[in-house]
Amino acid sequence: MEPVHFSSAEESGAEAVLSFPPEVAWKAITDGEDLVHWFAVTGGWPPAPAPGERYWIRSTSLGYMAFEYVAADPPRRVVTRGLYTGRLFVWELAAVEGGTRLRITVRRGPDDRKWDADLEDNSAGYATLFVDLRRYLEGRYDAQRFPFFGIRSRPGSSGTDNAPIVTHVRPWAEAAGIRVGDQILAVNGEPVPRSPLSFAPLYPLVHRYVAGDHVTITLEREEKALDVSLRLLDWREAADATGADVGPPPGFEKD
Repeated sequence: MEPVHFSSAEESGAEAVLSFPPEVAWKAITDGEDLVHWFAVTGGWPPAPAPGERYWIRSTSLGYMAFEYVAADPPRRVVTRGLYTGRLFVWELAAVEGGTRLRITVRRGPDDRKWDADLEDNSAGYATLFVDLRRYLEGRYDAQRFPFFGIRSRPGSSGTDNAPIVTHVRPWAEAAGIRVGDQILAVNGEPVPRSPLSFAPLYPLVHRYVAGDHVTITLEREEKALDVSLRLLDWREAADATGADVGPPPGFEKD
């Protein structure tokens, strides 16, 4: 079963069937040694989920997230609360023929001003998380080798086949010759596949390349095509290049 996602005024989430038993899926979603290979690049977790315990992560965008465990019933259900949004994240696991049905339901926080704007992208994002989780369990993905292109982009218009348009450039991408406003026509000669995430048009490339790869990016600038060569960084190199602090976020520790 391919991951499916859903959204409404008060809830969003995704569901998938993994060809692994619940105990394996449970460990993957609660054990820090697993989480840093599919869900995040670094973070801090308690030895086991327990109500009141907190954890934090740096996502593959190097953005912070922090949570508190609300309930845990291994290996069937774990509930966390986002410390910054108040959203509840309910992870449910059920044994089914051939593996585990995994479902995440995210409930709107009490003062969640970004909920409506984030709704569709977030629900699609949960589905892509399940793709990453499945590939990790199958030995085909490792967030520690996540390829940082150093580019943020938005989808282009339908008249340009939705080729992404660069909106932000990190230092290593800028040094390679990429500029804000460039349109990304191809990577290694192939057009960028359509992404399920409007905020991450380059997401489909995550599973094609790994940190350390060198790629040729074909750009369009002022109606002229040009090629640039870019080395993809790992998360530590990207953090160093951007000055990102990879320790616990400010105010994370309990009072």
